[in-house]
Amino acid sequence: DLERRIAADPKHYVAHNLLGELLRRDGDLDAALAHFSTATGINPEWVVPYINAVTVYLSQDKATDALALLERARTATKDSLPILRQTALLHERMGDRGAARSVYEQILAASPQALDAANNLAVLLTQGDYSAADLDRAFELASRFESAQNPLYRNTLGWVLVLRGELVAA
Repeated sequence: DLERRIAADPKHYVAHNLLGELLRRDGDLDAALAHFSTATGINPEWVVPYINAVTVYLSQDKATDALALLERARTATKDSLPILRQTALLHERMGDRGAARSVYEQILAASPQALDAANNLAVLLTQGDYSAADLDRAFELASRFESAQNPLYRNTLGWVLVLRGELVAA
């Protein structure tokens, strides 16, 4: 039983996180957030409880709270890739394309083979008003998907080619 485990060892951050997950599942979101917060307080470098708390905030339409937590998590986890990914996705969701782009570029600088970040950035660069430089960067990113098995990545490459006027290649 998790509550007994926590009573015996209040600093057991894994138990706090697991209890938070169970409480979230049961709809007790405030208690879940409290346990996720306790887990991150004990082990601030562990990404899982941050992501769990972000999920709760987003389920409550509290994107600003989720973003504030992710910014704290970026510092605590030294810009871990899972936290950066969540941050970029949330910036996109909130309509801040510039911030999302910056975070995706940071992910790619740290992990050039992060295909999900390359795909998401290529798509982002071709939405709305985009410049020729944006389209060139999108092509640079998407060109690595030529032999990708993931159909979403291949679709991104096709779309970028269409936008470049390369219909036969698309």
